Amino acid sequence: MKTHVMKLLGLTLCLVLFAVFGIGCSSTPRMGIYQVNVKTDSSLKGTGASMPRVEVDIVGLNESQMKQWREYKIEDYFSGTDQLRSNSREYTKSLVFTDDKSVTKTLEKNDPLWAIWDKRGVRSMMILVNSKGLRTSGGALVERKLELPLTTDQWKGDVIDLVVKSSGVESQTGQKGSK
Repeated sequence: MKTHVMKLLGLTLCLVLFAVFGIGCSSTPRMGIYQVNVKTDSSLKGTGASMPRVEVDIVGLNESQMKQWREYKIEDYFSGTDQLRSNSREYTKSLVFTDDKSVTKTLEKNDPLWAIWDKRGVRSMMILVNSKGLRTSGGALVERKLELPLTTDQWKGDVIDLVVKSSGVESQTGQKGSK
């Protein structure tokens, strides 16, 4: 009888521990680590012109920062004297495209920035773009900011491809649930 009670108590304890630690941990999406590729598109060139300088900042953001960054004016951010941009350097990957070639630059999966983002509780990245090659077409807005989730429940793989065109920045990688 004593052995039967001990087994029952042991089983109950295991079930309680599983319920507290097993289920609780798996329901919260965690930040994934991805290879983020950024390339420029030839549409940034004017007719017969060379490729203009393109600045791309990839900023890792936690939930408490999202509202401020969504509402922030991109003209201020790239003004050259912006306090927000200066203060975010430690958690920003800056890429500059200056030559005439359409090259790809990468935030590698082994970049130390991912560890900084993980410590900060990052769940999204904001991609900000500045270039004289960005222009509207037919009154359409230029997408100079792109917010993307970084949690593991959002992406089909571990590579995120971005392209900067004259109309702005866009993701070329499908997310889970998209076609």
